[in-house]
Amino acid sequence: MRSKFESSFAAWMDKEGIKYSYEPKKPTLWWQEKIHGAYCTNCGTVSYIFKERLYIPDFVIRKTIIETKGKFTSRDRKKMLSICNTYDKRFGKGRYRIVLVFQYDNWLTTKHKSRYSDWCDKYGIEYYIAKEPKKVLKLLRSIK
Repeated sequence: MRSKFESSFAAWMDKEGIKYSYEPKKPTLWWQEKIHGAYCTNCGTVSYIFKERLYIPDFVIRKTIIETKGKFTSRDRKKMLSICNTYDKRFGKGRYRIVLVFQYDNWLTTKHKSRYSDWCDKYGIEYYIAKEPKKVLKLLRSIK
């Protein structure tokens, strides 16, 4: 496991009898990350240079992808938007369900204007807070 939160979440799912795959090879998806300070060697342009990156989900339960997050950085947010958009285009809306599980509903920035949950609401991304285990367990048990 890559983080303490992933480890504790996996241990909790094991305790609750939830069967899952950890970082499975499928579904595979490439997402695009904008590279700052890069330029295209073909045309010399400096803007809109992207690098393809492989996305491997934390957990998969049937057709539900569960991404666990302790700290939800700006890069993580850009990555999740790109992944959600790419999944919808590649697999069709509704083929895979992407759910974020946050360790805490922290503030996005030091200015305290919005929380992780506010960001998910803004972009229509399903989320749960790990400190509300009954809601998370209800989600996990409802996956068919």
